[in-house]
Parts: sequence; C-alpha cells; structure tokens
Amino acid sequence: MKYQHLYVVIEHEDGKPVPVSIEMLGEARRLIEGYNKKYSADEKVVAVVLGHEVRKLCEELIFYGADVVIYANSPELRYTRNLIDTKVISQIATDTELASKFYKSSEFVKPRYMFFAADSIGRQLSSTVLAELESGLASDINKLVIEDLEIKHEHKTKGQAMKY
Repeated sequence: MKYQHLYVVIEHEDGKPVPVSIEMLGEARRLIEGYNKKYSADEKVVAVVLGHEVRKLCEELIFYGADVVIYANSPELRYTRNLIDTKVISQIATDTELASKFYKSSEFVKPRYMFFAADSIGRQLSSTVLAELESGLASDINKLVIEDLEIKHEHKTKGQAMKY
C-alpha cells in the first residue's frame, strides 16, 4: 500500500504537550483501531515531534496512544518556524527508509492521514505541509469517520470511478 498510517503532528511548549495534541492522539487511536478492524489492516498512529531535548515527551506520547514516535531533535527546532518545520515534517512523512524501520511495507509513499491542531500554528503548518506533499486538506473538523468512498475526477482518476 502506498498510503499508510495516521501521523499526528504534536505541538508542545518546552517539552510539555499542548492539550489539543493529546486530544488528537486519542482521536487518532479511535480512528485507526476502527480502520484496522474494518479493513483487517495493521496501520499505526505515528506521533511526529519537532524540538530540542524532547526525548521525555516522546516516551509520554506512547502512553497517550501513539504506536510510534518519530522526532527531529535540534536546537534549531526549539521554536516553531513554518518554513523549517514544513520541510522537516514533509521529509519525515515521505522518508521511505525511515518508514521501513517501523512498517513492514516497502511500498510506503506517504501517510494516509495527518492531523494538525486547529490553532494558528497548526492551521498554517497543515496548509504548507500538505501543499508540499501535494495532498488534500480538511480543516476545523469536529467529527471524523472512515468509510469507503467512490470518486470520479477528470485529472486524478482520469475520469474513471475509483473506490477509496
């Protein structure tokens, strides 16, 4: 499968997760468990953390629902800067070598879903990361479900109906 797993971009202040990040992990856990059950899959909740000296935070995120934590640790990442954060998150999201260490699929291209906080940082970051990944964006969602969908698009599906 080319698209796999649900990535949750974690926001934190000095290594302490902001509450919305914990909420997103809980929702991600609920969704991915339902997805795995429905489709007999083994997809993961992947927390993505950028920062400096965030190892303790990474360990906490497993407790809050992440299966895997991928983090970038650098003094340059201590404070949020959209351009740098966009590049780092996009690289993490498409790094097939990194993904192969955690997932047993050699076909991985990028995450199936990515969650960002609906705050000023998350809104800006989600739009730039998903543009970089050439992916769709749905914002300010208050209820999520995963179900089959058939679409037909002139360019994306060449006019043929495809089931997702």
